[in-house]
Amino acid sequence: MTTASTDSVEPPRYTVADSEPAAELGRWTAVALAALLGLAALVVVGRRLAGALSTPLDAASLTCVAMIAAASAALAHLLARRSWLSRYAWWAVHVGLTVALGLMALSTSLPGVSRLGLALLWAVVCGEEIWAWRLLGSRESRRRTSRAAATPPAAAIAPAIPNLPEQQQHGGPDTEKSGNEERIEDSMPSDDVLQQLTRSRLPGGGEAFRGWLRVPLAAGQRSANVHLAFCPPFSQTPEVAIDQQDGPPARIRTVQILPYGARIDLKLAQACDEDGAIVLHFTAETSPCENPGERASLTHR
Repeated sequence: MTTASTDSVEPPRYTVADSEPAAELGRWTAVALAALLGLAALVVVGRRLAGALSTPLDAASLTCVAMIAAASAALAHLLARRSWLSRYAWWAVHVGLTVALGLMALSTSLPGVSRLGLALLWAVVCGEEIWAWRLLGSRESRRRTSRAAATPPAAAIAPAIPNLPEQQQHGGPDTEKSGNEERIEDSMPSDDVLQQLTRSRLPGGGEAFRGWLRVPLAAGQRSANVHLAFCPPFSQTPEVAIDQQDGPPARIRTVQILPYGARIDLKLAQACDEDGAIVLHFTAETSPCENPGERASLTHR
């Protein structure tokens, strides 16, 4: 009869693998550019309200101002899009840059200014902002698409779980399972469950260690390591199979497999926009131990 082991199992450890300095530099550069543009817009608006801007600029000067401001805003948009840790903060930077450019363009559009200069000023500013808003729309569309693709329908979850031996599928007297084992192996746990594990003996004498792991992800995180312990250790190095069942798309690589544990590396296609998690289903199985003394030596190591 298949029996579930009641030995204590060390919970898996999760570690963040990439706190990229380049992302931090880009984030603070975007903040600095947005702050400088906002400050420049406030200065120009203040001088306009105070009557200090009475002489209109020529076409060349207006075009130069528009190009410098638009280039700075475009760079800030790109840096924020690639490295910002929160989509809400990205929205705040985006809207702030749009308001700053609009105020600057309005304040420099003085009566009597060259029509050519005025047309160039607004063409550059509006062109940059249209590009930025389209960029935001494509980013949101990709985020929704990736989130929908990463959540498989309920019917698609069952085939991804490794098949049980034929005798266990037919539910003979030697393969009967408890209700808890069935739930652990066949259904995804609820959102508040971090792990569900079960260890059982196979009919041929080997062992199976199956379960679910929920790997927490923080906003901005792109990779993580999972250290899964087999306690007590197997009598030999097991065969490990891992499938992602939920969460943002990620590359899963089993870096190391030992009789007493395994290390799994996760690499996301892109950094998380917000806090989330990846749900993994794993199976670790061993064949019957050829030397019964091996298990005792590993257990007491």
